[in-house]
Amino acid sequence: MKVVAGEVLRGIDTQTRGADFVLDFPVDYGFGKIDWSVGATYNEMSITRIIGSPPQLAGEPLFATGSALFDQTAWSDLTTASPRYVINWGSSY
Repeated sequence: MKVVAGEVLRGIDTQTRGADFVLDFPVDYGFGKIDWSVGATYNEMSITRIIGSPPQLAGEPLFATGSALFDQTAWSDLTTASPRYVINWGSSY
């Protein structure tokens, strides 16, 4: 495989969709105030387009993904490495 230093290679277009929800609520107890917080995140990433390989990689074999830059592991890392759902619960006294 050829390595080209100093150039940025962009081989895949992605689309990320998601939503965040945050709720903070202070509660005053007899011994002090506690600020409760709840946060939730939904995130979904998909690959929308594979961009052709740069001229420097001409003649290199293509992976099953159709790209000379991203194999199946890299493809999976882009779409599944981050959790789809995250929920956090916290407090501050």
